Amino acid sequence: MIRKLVLISSILLLISASVFAGGLFGLSVGAAAELNSPIALPDGPLPDFESVGLEDFSPGIDLRMNILFAELSMLATAGITTPEQSEDPEQTEDVYWIDSYVGVGLTTELLGFLDLGITAGPYLALNKTVNGEFELFGIPQVEGEDPTPITTPEDLSTLPLYLRATADLKLGPVSVGTFLLINSQTSFANIADFDPSAVAPEGTVGVSVLLNLL
Repeated sequence: MIRKLVLISSILLLISASVFAGGLFGLSVGAAAELNSPIALPDGPLPDFESVGLEDFSPGIDLRMNILFAELSMLATAGITTPEQSEDPEQTEDVYWIDSYVGVGLTTELLGFLDLGITAGPYLALNKTVNGEFELFGIPQVEGEDPTPITTPEDLSTLPLYLRATADLKLGPVSVGTFLLINSQTSFANIADFDPSAVAPEGTVGVSVLLNLL
């Protein structure tokens, strides 16, 4: 009985501390780097980080906005696919691309120095094609599937929802952290049928360095 009371009191203390430490509004923006190759989850082999170099990451921008426990999370990474890297035999020039994630969810601050968050939203790709035109695609649910062209707002409802988990250590005005992106294998239209056991068995990891503006 005493142990239960101590456990409950500790949880309430942590929740109270996170509320008073976190403040009403929060705004952070900074640089991000996302590993190009996904990792297997949950018990799969991790990448050989000793052999990972800067060329294995895509640079980007990370932005977080929150009101109390509600969070808006935005991530954008950019890169170039050369003809040698492409699987399209008709590609003869470099193709520029921007991958962007926009999600909403929950966040909490523990003891004033650790931010934890979980958001859900679509993952989009803006590509400059070999014809010189820019096209917006939804990143597919299954690796190897063709991207879904986005031409109308209704197309967004068919896109898979990606889950993004973040953990950031606050060092004064700067936060340093990591994130994990996982395909939930469900779309906006079928969100009521979400099955946690059907979540994709692999995810994408990255790191962020954020400037805490609020």
